[in-house]
Amino acid sequence: MRKLILLFFSLILFNQGFAQDDQSAGDTTDYWTIGGGFNFTFSQVALNKNWVAGGQSSLSGSVLGLFYANHKKGKTSWDNTLDLGYGLTKQGENEFVKSDDLINFASKYGQGIGKNWYASALVGFKSQFSVGYDEPLEFDTRKKISDFMSPGYITASLGFDFKPNDNFTVMLSPATGKFTFVLDQELADKGAFGVNPGENSRAEFGAYLKSQYKKDNVVKNVNFLTKLELFANYETITSVDVNWDVVVVMKINDWLSANFGTTLIYDEDVDIEVENSDGSLSVINSEIQFKQIFGLGLVVRVGERLPDK
Repeated sequence: MRKLILLFFSLILFNQGFAQDDQSAGDTTDYWTIGGGFNFTFSQVALNKNWVAGGQSSLSGSVLGLFYANHKKGKTSWDNTLDLGYGLTKQGENEFVKSDDLINFASKYGQGIGKNWYASALVGFKSQFSVGYDEPLEFDTRKKISDFMSPGYITASLGFDFKPNDNFTVMLSPATGKFTFVLDQELADKGAFGVNPGENSRAEFGAYLKSQYKKDNVVKNVNFLTKLELFANYETITSVDVNWDVVVVMKINDWLSANFGTTLIYDEDVDIEVENSDGSLSVINSEIQFKQIFGLGLVVRVGERLPDK
């Protein structure tokens, strides 16, 4: 734990030291690239009681926000990204339930040490906005399985970043602290997300890889982005946490677009309850989590590029 604390504060000092050097050079506004945007999607089906084909009325909406603020001057680079997502859906007379929930922030600072290589420091934060249930509509039996900062993840890394061009980057870190927080005491008492029962946090020290590839106009008006994150705790080096995102954004016109995204997560520390054939429940881990999102809707954009992640 002491090593992780020292790593975290070393990373903060590393960032602040270079930031102060940049500020002393004068106004750096021209070296910033800032952009991103929101994508709003909405759908509705309304059926009256005389609709003989059957079915249920439904209502759903979601918002996805991708933003970036990148600084490049000489041999220094500083990349910041913020991804936000939230969705609700309602079917028939049921209550609204959550269909998407995401907070993902990353800040990476690099100092050039050779051709295409940077000594880099990275801080990342992931969580969600609101409570999640295993069976959202079963009010009498549903169980809370997540909430804001339950889990919450903070990653602090020192390593080397390879950036041969603007489209591809891969950071390798042999010194990474991964901090898992479960601030909801009900979930913490159960030992959710790998924390010890009754505790609110867990610290791990290990190796980390973060890679990204993006390509604008793969075909006309279609942008592609994929990001892969791997983390291995040195205490259990054979178990690797995986987080893999793929995003495809298709521009229809200046105001309309379609987006398709997938997220694959593997984390051995996350227990999942499954129902057996006899109705009993078993707790298992080592299960792959998968999410797919497709949206068609209104775009409010700042800048023109697909944001880095």
